[in-house]
Amino acid sequence: MEYIHKVHPRSRTIKIRVDEKGSVIVTTPPRTPNFAVQKFLHESEPWIMKHVELAKKNQHEKKEKVMYLGKQYYRIVSLTKHVGKTIEIVGNEMIVYPVTSSDASIARAIERWQKSQAEQYLIKKVHDLSKKMGLSFESISLRDQKSRWGSCSSAKRLQFNWRLIQAPPEVIEYVIIHELAHLQEMNHSKKFWSLVTTYDREYLMHRAWLRKHGKELHS
Repeated sequence: MEYIHKVHPRSRTIKIRVDEKGSVIVTTPPRTPNFAVQKFLHESEPWIMKHVELAKKNQHEKKEKVMYLGKQYYRIVSLTKHVGKTIEIVGNEMIVYPVTSSDASIARAIERWQKSQAEQYLIKKVHDLSKKMGLSFESISLRDQKSRWGSCSSAKRLQFNWRLIQAPPEVIEYVIIHELAHLQEMNHSKKFWSLVTTYDREYLMHRAWLRKHGKELHS
């Protein structure tokens, strides 16, 4: 068993503790023989294992989380060079390869990746849904809007918030359907909502999700 050994001049007994990172720390009086330390570790093994697992669990729960397509991933920062990749998803972990270890560099790496994913995912989804709805538009762009998730101008120009890439796919579809419906109905009339309902029967649920979690996506 790996452990950190500390000698305390005023200590009279062998003591063991597990720190918040799960490291085992053994404190002994001066000139304590190694066999005595090993015997104490062996006798304390069940207690040690229990608290090491608890510390690891707490550390895991304290990790920063990143949203992507409605799922939360634990953010793992790696300073090893990874050619061609800024972000790598492995299981429930999102491995970030920032330029430096600073918080700003990590945030930039995640934001660049999310924007890139949004360009690929959102734009394709807009084209697919517009064909399905039999509607056409002039242009589409992505922005970082503080109060809007999407907009449609009278000139048929669509804009979407790239931060939508964090929301579940069905919520993203609702926003796109909502804005595409404005190509036909530039209002929120009964005809408008009837058109939205035709392509998203659970739009009320999806709209409620966005209202509840919108601040999280902006943060």
